[in-house]
Amino acid sequence: MTHRPLTLVTSAASALVLATAGVLLLGHGAPSRAEPAPPTQEISIKTHDPIAVLEARIEAGETTLAADDEHGYLAALLAALDIPVSSQGLVFSRTSLQTDRISPWAPRALYFNDDVYIGWVQNSPFVEIAAIDPDEGAVFYTLPQDGAGRPVFQRQTTTCLMCHESRSVTGGVPGVIVRSVLTDRMGYVIGELQEGSVTDRTPVNERFGGYYVTGTNGDEGHAGNTLSPLMSHEVTSVEAYLADFDLTANANVTELAGRFDPTPYLIADSDIVALLVLGHQGRAKRRKWRCATRPPDCAAAAMRRLNRACCRRHNTASTPR
Repeated sequence: MTHRPLTLVTSAASALVLATAGVLLLGHGAPSRAEPAPPTQEISIKTHDPIAVLEARIEAGETTLAADDEHGYLAALLAALDIPVSSQGLVFSRTSLQTDRISPWAPRALYFNDDVYIGWVQNSPFVEIAAIDPDEGAVFYTLPQDGAGRPVFQRQTTTCLMCHESRSVTGGVPGVIVRSVLTDRMGYVIGELQEGSVTDRTPVNERFGGYYVTGTNGDEGHAGNTLSPLMSHEVTSVEAYLADFDLTANANVTELAGRFDPTPYLIADSDIVALLVLGHQGRAKRRKWRCATRPPDCAAAAMRRLNRACCRRHNTASTPR
């Protein structure tokens, strides 16, 4: 029997309900309760990431950030950091810092460029930020959304690095993570479609689970826009359930209206091309930082790849034709 995914339809009023995807800033770290922003943690290392540079410009009076009533500092922050609004990706899985505020009817919006990743959640008291430092890798911040006085970026370490500095997922360096999961209709995770973070080797039809996705990619499809009709606690065998589930039934859609209310967001899209870039870039950045900070590990990994390639060539040459 094939389980058909549930397409969730909610009203505009429901979209404002606070009921997670994706960091984790990029949509998919360990869930935890999210109320006020985590307290600023004392840092002894001075960084040179784009947020540190922006904060210096603000302190010097060279630039300002204006907050608006609907999105707080979001629009001004994107403009100051040269992050395109078209990079927006919408994550509905409850798998990030603000678990209680993210849901299929109120997804978290992600924005990014080469060096900065921004997470915005409806009615949240803060914006989530990961910025890339050339020496330290990913550096994490929150920006309170109170709009009072000069904006103050708050550096985060333990709260974020519990997930974002994992040897098994990020290679032991601070980095961003992009996961793919199947959720129930409330956004709670049933199971992973890809163990750890998505990479270029992840089949496209197993990517984007827990995300809304607009755009088409032909018959291959993808796992975006998909919710299970069963609640997570009702699934007795996750492996069997995932094997029998039609993950690609909601691929190839060009608009999200009817799935949730998109009007609170800067745009109504969660573009498949932007999400493909996000997944590729996250892995590429992690590998770069690992090689810069742990050369022996990088060299050992390169040697393993070379040995595998040599073995494949030897086996191919030895196979009778």
